[in-house]
Amino acid sequence: DFNAVYGLCNGLMDPKSSLTASIGMVTGLAGRGKTTTVRRYAVEHTDVVYILYMGYSKSSLFRVIAEEMTGRSYSSYYKNLQLIMEATRAYRKLIIIDEADRMPLSQIEDLRTLNESGSVPILLVGEPSLASMTKKADRIESRIRKPRIEFHPLDYVVLSTLYKEACGLTLTKGVAEKLVRAANADF
Repeated sequence: DFNAVYGLCNGLMDPKSSLTASIGMVTGLAGRGKTTTVRRYAVEHTDVVYILYMGYSKSSLFRVIAEEMTGRSYSSYYKNLQLIMEATRAYRKLIIIDEADRMPLSQIEDLRTLNESGSVPILLVGEPSLASMTKKADRIESRIRKPRIEFHPLDYVVLSTLYKEACGLTLTKGVAEKLVRAANADF
């Protein structure tokens, strides 16, 4: 799942890539590692803006995006939209919206408009209901890049690999299975 997200983000950021399907989607139940993965990607790439959605109004959402992207913002939605589009005119920047499943569909439509009018790639991250919500809007659905990434429950093979690569520890199958059960298959 981690590698798939990096591949999707790199594809969205590639200047040679088409912007006709330039909204990425990462979904999965809470605790699967989505936020950890996209935050890490954002930290490693200076041309990425990470936003944790916290019930913003449309105006506030675009103010937060403008502030994160440029270090300044306005109180007006339209002025922030212009600021974002100006900032992305010369260099492609990826906007990651985490917990996008909590957004009203109208705000996702506003992001789609930004995506189209400003050629700004966007990555929506959230629980599985996000995919159901976007299927209700053809204009959004047609812009979603394939493949959509669905984070799966942690299994003992992945856990064993993580321990080996991160800590140099080798887990037996039995220990790894017990850890997965204890963690309820959460990352």
